[in-house]
Amino acid sequence: MKRAVATGLIGLAAVLLPVALVLSHRNLVIVFGLIGLAGLSSLWGRGRPSEWVLWLFGLMAYASLTCLWSPYEDALMWPGYLLALGVLSYAAMGAGDRQLSTFILGAGALSLVLLTFEAATGGLIRDITPPESRPDKDYIASGRGVTAALYLGPVLLLVLTRYRRWVAACIVLLCLGIAAASFGITANIVAFMAACIAALFTYRWPRLGLRLMVVGAGVGFFIMPLFALSLPPVETLLALEEGPISWRSRLVIAKAVVTYLPDEPLALIFGHGVESARSLGEELGHVRLFGAIEPLHMIPSHPHNLYLQTWYELGLVGVCLSVTALWRGGQAILAGVSTRDMAAAIAALGGMITVFASVDASFWTLWRVVAPLLGIWLLLHRSPEKGRPIGDSTASSIQADRPMG
Repeated sequence: MKRAVATGLIGLAAVLLPVALVLSHRNLVIVFGLIGLAGLSSLWGRGRPSEWVLWLFGLMAYASLTCLWSPYEDALMWPGYLLALGVLSYAAMGAGDRQLSTFILGAGALSLVLLTFEAATGGLIRDITPPESRPDKDYIASGRGVTAALYLGPVLLLVLTRYRRWVAACIVLLCLGIAAASFGITANIVAFMAACIAALFTYRWPRLGLRLMVVGAGVGFFIMPLFALSLPPVETLLALEEGPISWRSRLVIAKAVVTYLPDEPLALIFGHGVESARSLGEELGHVRLFGAIEPLHMIPSHPHNLYLQTWYELGLVGVCLSVTALWRGGQAILAGVSTRDMAAAIAALGGMITVFASVDASFWTLWRVVAPLLGIWLLLHRSPEKGRPIGDSTASSIQADRPMG
């Protein structure tokens, strides 16, 4: 019975995945939620979570606590959301098996093909699919679908290379590059390039690559505030004429966030609370950047930088919890990964997460959170520990799982 329910829920998630990635990226939350529901029954009897998972739960619990002093008017809705996210995410990691994960993997491959078609045709699928929307909004929405789909790339390439499907792997890599370079979201192509570099480096030097991935993600908590402090005043940044508006806007956001970081007693330690950066943006109002068609919020709905968002909204306590969870998680990865291809896939995923965390992501935009979680779920269900390595014979299996060292 449990198997039938899990199969139905994960099968439904696979059916909805291409729709979400191509037409409605925010509904990726529903897709991942279905996988989480499929794993609820696995919560009983799984034992104590890993230490790094407990630190993550601690971070979510503290974020919920900060709702008590957040200036955001709807902040008190977040404890319920965070509880659901934590439970369903942890449940999802125990949902399904290698066979069921194939449904999601196939749906991800189909989504990538459709997004590449969208890139080649200028968004034909969206144009012919009701309801009609503004072309510029459709264009950006397609780019957000690519952002989510990129997290599935490392697993697709891992599986194809283990099966020795080199031509298919090259096609997937090409589709990822085309989709990432389309729709005008620079972060997508930067994340794609970072993933390729991280994967190649880590395949050659597995343990060093994984260590650098963890350290690189962690130092952002200290480098980003220093970088923002070094920027010229907001007035100077507003007068800049060179470079894309989106990137000049991010410089303004970073400077504004770090300027108002210590504006209240104890804010550096405990933070301003969940969604407080959104309230700050509403308080600061609009600014006009050179070349912009209309005024923009100095800080939009989120700071587009997880490191600065953590400092501003959760303070030093949130930073310490985040760094500890990251460090303990990195130790678990180093202890548990034993093959070069898996290490390369993890590094590619980590590289993308770090790029998006630095320039695009938000804690409170749920689809941005569950997109990498979906990639992690697929990696867990394709890891060497989940049964025999992919291969038609013992010899090919051994070759496919070449040990690190």
